[in-house]
Amino acid sequence: MDIRVSLELILASSNPRFSDRFYQTFFDQNPEVKKWFSGVDLTRQGVLLAMALQVMVEHHLRRHLVMKNYLKLLGNRHHRLGIPTSDYPKFGASLLSTLRDFHAERWNDDLAEQWRAASVEAIQLMIEGHTDDFDVT
Repeated sequence: MDIRVSLELILASSNPRFSDRFYQTFFDQNPEVKKWFSGVDLTRQGVLLAMALQVMVEHHLRRHLVMKNYLKLLGNRHHRLGIPTSDYPKFGASLLSTLRDFHAERWNDDLAEQWRAASVEAIQLMIEGHTDDFDVT
Protein backbone atom coordinates (compact mmCIF):
# COMPACT_ATOMS: atom_id res chain seq x y z
CA MET A 1 0.00 0.00 0.00
CA ASP A 2 1.21 3.51 -0.72
CA ILE A 3 0.20 6.87 0.74
CA ARG A 4 -2.45 7.41 -1.95
CA VAL A 5 -4.27 4.14 -1.11
CA SER A 6 -3.87 4.93 2.58
CA LEU A 7 -5.57 8.30 2.05
CA GLU A 8 -8.42 6.65 0.13
CA LEU A 9 -9.02 4.28 3.05
CA ILE A 10 -8.96 7.20 5.48
CA LEU A 11 -11.48 9.18 3.46
CA ALA A 12 -13.79 6.17 3.23
CA SER A 13 -13.53 5.32 6.93
CA SER A 14 -16.45 5.13 9.28
CA ASN A 15 -17.23 3.49 12.63
CA PRO A 16 -15.24 5.36 13.89
CA ARG A 17 -14.13 7.85 11.33
CA PHE A 18 -10.42 8.46 11.03
CA SER A 19 -10.84 12.03 12.27
CA ASP A 20 -12.54 10.80 15.46
CA ARG A 21 -9.65 8.41 16.06
CA PHE A 22 -7.12 11.14 15.34
CA TYR A 23 -8.60 13.73 17.70
CA GLN A 24 -8.96 11.15 20.47
CA THR A 25 -5.29 10.23 20.06
CA PHE A 26 -4.21 13.86 19.74
CA PHE A 27 -5.99 14.86 22.94
CA ASP A 28 -4.88 11.74 24.85
CA GLN A 29 -1.24 12.26 23.89
CA ASN A 30 -1.33 16.06 24.27
CA PRO A 31 -4.02 17.16 26.74
CA GLU A 32 -2.62 20.70 26.68
CA VAL A 33 -3.82 21.21 23.08
CA LYS A 34 -7.47 20.74 24.03
CA LYS A 35 -7.64 24.45 24.87
CA TRP A 36 -7.35 25.25 21.16
CA PHE A 37 -10.53 23.26 20.47
CA SER A 38 -12.83 24.87 23.02
CA GLY A 39 -16.14 25.46 21.26
CA VAL A 40 -14.93 23.78 18.05
CA ASP A 41 -17.36 21.49 16.23
CA LEU A 42 -15.20 18.36 15.90
CA THR A 43 -17.38 17.00 13.10
CA ARG A 44 -16.61 20.09 11.02
CA GLN A 45 -13.00 19.94 12.17
CA GLY A 46 -12.87 16.35 10.93
CA VAL A 47 -13.84 17.56 7.45
CA LEU A 48 -11.09 20.17 7.62
CA LEU A 49 -8.62 17.49 8.71
CA ALA A 50 -9.60 15.32 5.74
CA MET A 51 -9.06 18.27 3.41
CA ALA A 52 -5.67 19.01 4.98
CA LEU A 53 -4.61 15.38 4.61
CA GLN A 54 -5.57 15.45 0.94
CA VAL A 55 -3.51 18.59 0.41
CA MET A 56 -0.61 17.12 2.39
CA VAL A 57 -0.56 13.99 0.23
CA GLU A 58 -0.97 15.88 -3.06
CA HIS A 59 1.82 18.28 -2.14
CA HIS A 60 4.08 15.38 -1.19
CA LEU A 61 3.41 13.60 -4.48
CA ARG A 62 3.23 16.51 -6.93
CA ARG A 63 4.51 19.75 -5.36
CA HIS A 64 1.77 21.97 -6.75
CA LEU A 65 2.15 25.65 -5.89
CA VAL A 66 -1.49 25.84 -4.82
CA MET A 67 -0.94 23.01 -2.31
CA LYS A 68 2.15 24.76 -0.95
CA ASN A 69 0.23 28.00 -0.56
CA TYR A 70 -2.71 26.24 1.09
CA LEU A 71 -0.40 24.71 3.71
CA LYS A 72 1.23 28.09 4.34
CA LEU A 73 -2.22 29.66 4.64
CA LEU A 74 -3.19 26.93 7.10
CA GLY A 75 -0.17 27.84 9.21
CA ASN A 76 -1.15 31.49 9.08
CA ARG A 77 -4.68 30.68 10.21
CA HIS A 78 -3.30 28.71 13.14
CA HIS A 79 -1.12 31.72 13.99
CA ARG A 80 -4.16 33.98 13.98
CA LEU A 81 -5.83 31.58 16.42
CA GLY A 82 -2.81 31.86 18.70
CA ILE A 83 -1.63 28.28 18.17
CA PRO A 84 2.16 28.10 18.55
CA THR A 85 4.36 26.30 16.04
CA SER A 86 5.61 24.17 18.94
CA ASP A 87 2.28 22.31 18.76
CA TYR A 88 2.79 21.31 15.11
CA PRO A 89 5.15 18.38 15.81
CA LYS A 90 2.60 17.10 18.34
CA PHE A 91 0.09 16.97 15.50
CA GLY A 92 2.59 15.06 13.34
CA ALA A 93 3.35 12.51 16.05
CA SER A 94 -0.34 11.92 16.79
CA LEU A 95 -1.09 11.61 13.09
CA LEU A 96 1.53 8.89 12.63
CA SER A 97 0.32 7.08 15.73
CA THR A 98 -3.28 7.20 14.51
CA LEU A 99 -2.27 6.05 11.03
CA ARG A 100 -0.37 3.09 12.50
CA ASP A 101 -3.38 2.05 14.57
CA PHE A 102 -5.83 2.70 11.75
CA HIS A 103 -3.97 0.58 9.22
CA ALA A 104 -3.02 -2.12 11.74
CA GLU A 105 -1.45 -5.08 9.92
CA ARG A 106 -1.32 -3.13 6.63
CA TRP A 107 1.05 -0.60 8.23
CA ASN A 108 4.69 -1.03 7.24
CA ASP A 109 7.97 0.88 7.28
CA ASP A 110 7.54 2.16 3.71
CA LEU A 111 4.08 3.58 4.36
CA ALA A 112 5.26 5.06 7.65
CA GLU A 113 8.12 6.82 5.86
CA GLN A 114 5.79 8.20 3.17
CA TRP A 115 3.45 9.67 5.77
CA ARG A 116 6.34 10.91 7.92
CA ALA A 117 7.87 12.71 4.94
CA ALA A 118 4.53 14.19 3.88
CA SER A 119 3.75 15.43 7.38
CA VAL A 120 7.23 16.92 7.91
CA GLU A 121 6.96 18.76 4.57
CA ALA A 122 3.47 20.05 5.43
CA ILE A 123 4.47 21.13 8.92
CA GLN A 124 7.49 22.99 7.54
CA LEU A 125 5.27 24.91 5.12
CA MET A 126 2.80 25.68 7.90
CA ILE A 127 5.67 27.05 9.98
CA GLU A 128 6.80 29.18 7.02
CA GLY A 129 3.28 30.51 6.65
CA HIS A 130 2.77 31.02 10.35
CA THR A 131 3.60 34.71 10.27
CA ASP A 132 3.37 35.42 6.54
CA ASP A 133 1.06 38.27 5.65
CA PHE A 134 -1.77 36.41 3.92
CA ASP A 135 -5.03 38.13 3.14
CA VAL A 136 -7.51 35.57 4.43
CA THR A 137 -10.63 37.74 4.29
